[in-house]
Amino acid sequence: MLEKFHYHSAATNADITIPWIRDALTAGWLRRNRDKSQEELGWEMLEKVADETTLEQIDNLPMGEFQDFMLAWQTGPEGDTSVGESSAS
Repeated sequence: MLEKFHYHSAATNADITIPWIRDALTAGWLRRNRDKSQEELGWEMLEKVADETTLEQIDNLPMGEFQDFMLAWQTGPEGDTSVGESSAS
């Protein structure tokens, strides 16, 4: 079973749970979608992992909280991983 990302919205009082991005998406999925804009890619990632109820909860987040949600989801539980980025220099 995949580890889940849990987010509580202070603004809407919603509890949002989706799989961590690093566990839910494959390198092949990212490769096949590499030509999409960052915004389109972000929405497609969410639509891939969230059901309609969860997407509605996400849609209701104020923009500032949505940005925090996306950053926390993409950062991962260790706080140092991100889709499309490498820690190697």
